[in-house]
Amino acid sequence: MQPFPFRQKSLVFGSLLAVACGGLILIARLPAVAADTPAPAVSSTATPTAAAPAANDGKDADEKDDDDDKSAPETPEQKMQARFPQPIRVGDLIGQPVETAMHETLGFVKNVVRTPDGKIQLIVPYRSCSWLGWAKFLENYDTKPVAVPIEVVGSMGPAISSIDWDREAYEAAPKWAKDGDTEISPNDTIQIALARE
Repeated sequence: MQPFPFRQKSLVFGSLLAVACGGLILIARLPAVAADTPAPAVSSTATPTAAAPAANDGKDADEKDDDDDKSAPETPEQKMQARFPQPIRVGDLIGQPVETAMHETLGFVKNVVRTPDGKIQLIVPYRSCSWLGWAKFLENYDTKPVAVPIEVVGSMGPAISSIDWDREAYEAAPKWAKDGDTEISPNDTIQIALARE
């Protein structure tokens, strides 16, 4: 038995031919339909309006465009809000690796603290030797604890991405000292931005 009998083939072919011919007829009629529609009336008394010259305040048009492009730079808090912050339990952050954009491990989150002025910071023991960053068991050897603002990092699944701080920022950051910072309980919930690749 044939899977597609001759009679069905001719019906399908006939239907396709009818649709194609109908489309060609419509396309052929478009110029005729456009010619039948009247053009909008144009008044002979209307004069083109010229734009009034802008008041010259001592700046060229190019300079004014440059001023519009120069807006105030975003603060870290504004950048974090643009990255859709999500609630996360502090205990889930502790122990997570902090990575660069190239997925190099900078360190692991040891503590989460709140500064006296209310800012949240991740305490990350940072090692300048980049090829040993992944070695969590060497956390107490040749590291300096760095207070990383929560606004410059983002959650990226099982890791934390250091979005706005590169390796040089960790190098330049001072060694963290408690100085009135209070440790946040592992059961508390804070907000962290989302990071994407």
